Amino acid sequence: MAETGDEVYQQVEHYVSLLIRRADITKAIDSQILDRSAYILLGQLDTTGSQTISTLASRLLLDISTVSRQIAALESKGLVHRVPHPENTRSSLFTMTAEGQRLYNLMREKRVRRYREILADWPDEETAALARCLKRLNESIEVRAKRWLGDPQPQRGNGP
Repeated sequence: MAETGDEVYQQVEHYVSLLIRRADITKAIDSQILDRSAYILLGQLDTTGSQTISTLASRLLLDISTVSRQIAALESKGLVHRVPHPENTRSSLFTMTAEGQRLYNLMREKRVRRYREILADWPDEETAALARCLKRLNESIEVRAKRWLGDPQPQRGNGP
């Protein structure tokens, strides 16, 4: 395998920064349905089912107090509800309500249509390769971020 010079990593950093910035452009449109934190939390619940706040925080690499505030906001809007944890009476599980599922699905469909439009002139193989590379990049970030944050047991493949 050829050695990769710093210029390639500088390009990766540059293009990821641009991607994040350009993704933020749609924030005003998307926030009419759900804000970013709500979408990510609901997406995690959609993927994994009912979760405790501590599990959500660990999987999303967030502080428990942050997730607790975000879940409280979703609960007050009727998008998630709390159920007793069957194995731990001191803990609660959170799950999406029908309205939470409806709004999550609506926003996901809008976002998928947007990416379908953006990538319309790409060959199918390149679109699939992009998806694989983004998945791999996210998994690599998750593994290292958990290690940097002191969590030696990353939960791979469970991201939103």
